[in-house]
Amino acid sequence: MAGDDRLILLTQIARTYSLRGWFDEAHRLLDRIEAVLPQSTAPAARVRYHLERGRSFRSASQPNLARPHFDLAMTIAQAAGEEALALDAIHMLALTETGDAALDWNRRGIAAARAAKDPAAQRWALSMLNNLGLALREQGRLAEALAAFEDNQREAERLQLPARRDLARWQIARTLREMRRHEEALKIQRQLEAGSAQVDGFVLEEIAELLHALGREAEARPYFARAYTLLSPLPAAQRPSRERLARLRALSGP
Repeated sequence: MAGDDRLILLTQIARTYSLRGWFDEAHRLLDRIEAVLPQSTAPAARVRYHLERGRSFRSASQPNLARPHFDLAMTIAQAAGEEALALDAIHMLALTETGDAALDWNRRGIAAARAAKDPAAQRWALSMLNNLGLALREQGRLAEALAAFEDNQREAERLQLPARRDLARWQIARTLREMRRHEEALKIQRQLEAGSAQVDGFVLEEIAELLHALGREAEARPYFARAYTLLSPLPAAQRPSRERLARLRALSGP
């Protein structure tokens, strides 16, 4: 493998370093890519370089350094007609911002994804609807968050992506718990538990919390215990916080 294909592959290797928290290694590899990037004729190689440089900065809690790279990635991708890459950049800009700016970028990305011709670009609507719902929920705007997650469920059903549909349903139930609509939330989580071929620790955690909120502590305890067993060994990027794990462990006992 040589040329632009090799450069694109190297950007994805840099991404694996960043995901592991090896930021120095990621930047060293990206420096090597940057040195030969002027020789590239593929806009996708330049876009992916800026995306991964930006992601490395963002993951290292340096959003001000990340943002210009995501801006450049978006601009280059849009000019080249690379719809999916442009939407990846918009998605990252939304994650780099906070407050109303994050909401605006997510909404902009959702509209662009729905107008896109590329199926890979269209699927970005799912991630940004999910992130829009999360941002709204963090602001306490629960009715708006619920509407975003319900929209996400409909979008996943339209695109025939059952795993993404189930994630949207989990988020709907999680929001209903915040709204103290515990019985409705429990019904959805029970359906997810019954319909999944693999036991999901996050579903079990939610069932445990809902049973606990309903005063059904004896039923909740084995769910807390199973959730702790499944969630505590997860990689750091996926694992719940120490506080959440401590709560699961504490509530799993008599």
